[in-house]
Amino acid sequence: MNSVGCQELLCLTTHFITVYPFYLLFLQHLLYKNIIRMKKYLFVFFLFNYCLSFSQSVIPYAVPSESWDEQFGNHRAVISVDRPTDAASINFLWRRHDRDPEMRRMWIRNARTGEDVKNIYRITINRERCELVFGPATQDDYYFYYLPYNPVTDQYHAGNYLPPEDKPDASWVSRHALDNAKGKWKDVAKAGVTEIQARQPFHSFYPMEVAATRQEVDDMLLKYKNDYLVFPEDRTLPARMTDDIPLKWTGLTPASDFRGVTQRNEYYCLQLCVYAAQKPLNNLSVSFTDLKGVNGRTISAERITCFNTGGTDCYGNPFTKKLDIPHQRIQPLWVGVDVGMDVVPGEYTGTFTVTADNAEATPVTIMLTVEEPALADRGDGETWRHSRLRWLNSTLGIDDEPVSPFTDMKVDNRVISCLGRDVVLNEYGFPEQISSWGNRLLAAPIQFVIETGNQPVRLSSKNMNITEKSGIIKWTCESEDGGFKIICNGEMEFDGRMSYKCTVVSKDNVHVQDIRLEIPLKRAFAKYMMGMSRMGGYTPKSHLSRWTKVEDSFWLGNTNGGIQCELRGGSFHGPLLNLYQPYPPQSWFNGVNGGFRIDTDDPTNTVTASAFSGARSMKAGQPVNFEFALLITPVKEAGMKSRFTDRYWHSPVPSEAAIRHGANIMNVHHANEYNPYINYPFVATKEMRGLVDEWHRKGWKVKIYYTVRELSNYLTELWAIRSLGTEILPGGGGGGYQWLREHLVTGYTPQWYTHLGNGTVDAAILNSGESRWYNYYIEGLDWLMKNMDIDGLYLDDVSFDRRTLKRIRKVMDRYKQGCLIDLHSNTAFSLGSANQNMELFPYVNQTWFGEGFNFDLFPAEFWLVEVSGIPFGVTNDLLRHMSVNQRRGMVFGMTERSNTVIWQLWDEFGIVDSKMVGFWEERPVVTANQKDVYATAYIKKGKTLVAIGSWVDAPVETTLNIDWEQLGINPDKATVEMPEVKGYQSFKTLKRDEKILLDAKGEIFLIVSEK
Repeated sequence: MNSVGCQELLCLTTHFITVYPFYLLFLQHLLYKNIIRMKKYLFVFFLFNYCLSFSQSVIPYAVPSESWDEQFGNHRAVISVDRPTDAASINFLWRRHDRDPEMRRMWIRNARTGEDVKNIYRITINRERCELVFGPATQDDYYFYYLPYNPVTDQYHAGNYLPPEDKPDASWVSRHALDNAKGKWKDVAKAGVTEIQARQPFHSFYPMEVAATRQEVDDMLLKYKNDYLVFPEDRTLPARMTDDIPLKWTGLTPASDFRGVTQRNEYYCLQLCVYAAQKPLNNLSVSFTDLKGVNGRTISAERITCFNTGGTDCYGNPFTKKLDIPHQRIQPLWVGVDVGMDVVPGEYTGTFTVTADNAEATPVTIMLTVEEPALADRGDGETWRHSRLRWLNSTLGIDDEPVSPFTDMKVDNRVISCLGRDVVLNEYGFPEQISSWGNRLLAAPIQFVIETGNQPVRLSSKNMNITEKSGIIKWTCESEDGGFKIICNGEMEFDGRMSYKCTVVSKDNVHVQDIRLEIPLKRAFAKYMMGMSRMGGYTPKSHLSRWTKVEDSFWLGNTNGGIQCELRGGSFHGPLLNLYQPYPPQSWFNGVNGGFRIDTDDPTNTVTASAFSGARSMKAGQPVNFEFALLITPVKEAGMKSRFTDRYWHSPVPSEAAIRHGANIMNVHHANEYNPYINYPFVATKEMRGLVDEWHRKGWKVKIYYTVRELSNYLTELWAIRSLGTEILPGGGGGGYQWLREHLVTGYTPQWYTHLGNGTVDAAILNSGESRWYNYYIEGLDWLMKNMDIDGLYLDDVSFDRRTLKRIRKVMDRYKQGCLIDLHSNTAFSLGSANQNMELFPYVNQTWFGEGFNFDLFPAEFWLVEVSGIPFGVTNDLLRHMSVNQRRGMVFGMTERSNTVIWQLWDEFGIVDSKMVGFWEERPVVTANQKDVYATAYIKKGKTLVAIGSWVDAPVETTLNIDWEQLGINPDKATVEMPEVKGYQSFKTLKRDEKILLDAKGEIFLIVSEK
């Protein structure tokens, strides 16, 4: 709409104010749609609000041109006092939706002088009305702040509302109060409330959170006696309140015709807001007719979707939802109309019919005007259109095709092969042998054991059926004896992960001593372990543990091969973060009878890891499902060359030293001008694209922080998402930052928040985990790849499982090769970063572990297993958090991000062309003659860099044992030098057998070369 159109609409508005007041709300809606996005015409919008308020006796709502200080809160009323007085009164409907207004401070100050009013006497304070007396006052305007709070810039905890103000001076009260109980006062001037203001537009309650009074709602219900009322709304005015009617609706006729305007090739969204006026509603739903235009043109009903009653889950499965509405609650039904490129512009009309099992149907006539020009992106580039809601039902990236570096799978009889790994299945469908990169791991076949009468049940197998696709092999088989039957459904995917669902059925009522999974490993491939309530390190000879809520998996192996086992069947399958701790799978948990065990058999050099479920009673014919997954490690070959060339910088403004020493990957976090809102990088798109283009020209890759665990309050689709119940937002008692308390009020779980400057705050709320939001997220990534040209993602303690990350990898790789994913995890947040996230390792390029670790306390084997990534085929950058010591990472090929000093050492030595041989290898190149001192060699032709680290609590001397043959250096011609490394060590030439002094838990670098 141009300026002339605005002027014409304003004139039309003035005429309708006096002649046709029932058109006001419709006009207001048009103004909102067409002017609110045109800042230069905001005055028209607010002028119209004045006119509307006059007609309906409603106080105008506005946003001042300059916001006030945050400490006064986000809302205020403007009071006009027309003469000096010792006491003035106000009595107005402030129509509040937030809770406990009587518990907040009332703060009145002179708008001109900034002087606070000394006395405030409350007469009536509730959610509908505010009546109070204040004074003394001059002939001035006053600002009445009724939600002040203490701003806190800490990102984890929002400040509290200020407590109620002090009681007024007793002598002032006695001068004016005749009968407090009856509200009789003397010598009190009547002041007027001229406007209700929000500090910023984002904080405004207007119009969808301006609540009707109970009397206004009752009057409406006397007029409309239907069991429920339906109010159609455009996408620009999302229904926000679930327990209060907006004042706006009391002036409308329920189920009135809806008129909308869309563009060709737009995915158009609207709402049917249902109010359960007279009783609860059971099984609410909506049906659609075709939208019909002229000359037989139609928009098929098959193109129309209600997101609240069903959709497609995050694994591609269709579902429906039973939607019940409690009495006097509001349920928005968000509807999407797929106006394709093939739709001819014009008028289309149809009927959307709302139904409930216990009430009559309500038809609503929908009139949709389709206009040119066509939208190239369906409307996705403008979030206010809500076209992205269709992303909730996306299946993008759900297929069985492998992603790089993985290859097509092969199966020959019962031998299944994927990248670097092979599995031989026995007749029962379980692994008889597992090979990892040429290493046979099992000492005996894996067994699924049913034990009764102190004996394992011996089963006979039937035929096995195997189906093959390029990215997945599936098999089924049955085994049984006289008393039991096991149905085994297994599959193996291209990333080396095997999944099992074993259904056990007893033919009689029987007491079972145990049902367990046994994994017998060769001792050499069970050197290290983590899980089973143990941190990463050496495998004990025997161990027993029970279930905990934060642990459902374990790993045993060495750097050349291993197996992770995850017990599944619970309600959540992602990493068990401290925000997501569901109950264990009942079949394995079995009422605390289940657990884990390590047993070692010395004569056969076998270490058996078992997951047992313990004793139980089984009823005849009643199935019990046991699910588990096995991941064969390493999942891929670690990219050691890229480990030394990919150098990360976590800021949009790299330092000169970082640029000079080869930083080339930028991770753009949230809470900055390019990516201001957590996990919603769709607002500052111009700024983000400019940043990406700038650093692409300089040869950098640019990745962004974008995950799903929290959602920003700046999410445009927040109200539509909330209308889905607890599907995406898990509910909760509310609290947190004031915007959340004032708008969402309750039914959410707050997370941290970030001050962005100018009183703008990004407040996060918790995502429920596994939901259709994953589909939205995947489509959002696809949009970012195509429109922002980003080079990957920085993931921070994700809640989704491998299936979603597999989709992420496919979306990125199919857009452009070379995209990167790095994964950060706080061990205090996940209680075992490597074990909890291992299923994600096939799809990440690098990890960034260390937060929550105290490296000063952990032994070297912990660093290897829990931090380095070496046993799993990924590399890691260190994140120092609780440690004082900043050394020893290079013993495992690691350093801190942005450590330009170590980067310089790498370049001066030429580490990219070297081969790393660590102390953990079967034949290490360099060893130390001191306990708890370890060395790793980086071998080049004629020159080797040796990193030596001490895990001793005091300074220690050591000499080295060097395998000169592996180095390819003649020891008689060898020189040993300590290169200068700023902040680490000074240059020094050493004799070949000279003792080396290391600080307590220190690190030394040597270069061994041939003269």
